[in-house]
Amino acid sequence: EMGGDITNETPIYLSAVFSSKWLHFKDDFEARFDEQANLIHLRSASRVGYSDLGVNNARIARLKVMLNQKLAATSRIN
Repeated sequence: EMGGDITNETPIYLSAVFSSKWLHFKDDFEARFDEQANLIHLRSASRVGYSDLGVNNARIARLKVMLNQKLAATSRIN
């Protein structure tokens, strides 16, 4: 939904690779559900370079908004 290519997916783990539109730099993304803590741990990081110009932070922020919207929609249905 966000444009990455999923590389691994289980019920509690997801990894994906995102490519930048310009120069096609690769970024690794991971999400892991911690059942005991009832938390989702998110990680998005560039493979190369010192600065990603905030792209990975923006990706995590956008994902948090999407997750909150989906959770809110689910709670209205139930």
